[in-house]
Amino acid sequence: MSMEYIRRTYGVPVKRGVRVRIRAFDGWADGRVTSATHYVVVAPDQWPNARLRYHPTDYNFIRYQGDSPTHNGGGSDG
Repeated sequence: MSMEYIRRTYGVPVKRGVRVRIRAFDGWADGRVTSATHYVVVAPDQWPNARLRYHPTDYNFIRYQGDSPTHNGGGSDG
């Protein structure tokens, strides 16, 4: 999967450098998209050397749209 494929197939406007919020390790974290192969790869701000992978429809992966974050794929915060 490339970023182009993810945008077209899942309707997720993912691009390199886009700011996202992810569920990681001990709660929610902010980060940025670094790449996409089979998953969207995110570098969390709190752990700059880590690379976390998320499926584009995973509700643990949230993209920012304007001022409010939007869940991908539905689901709840738990």
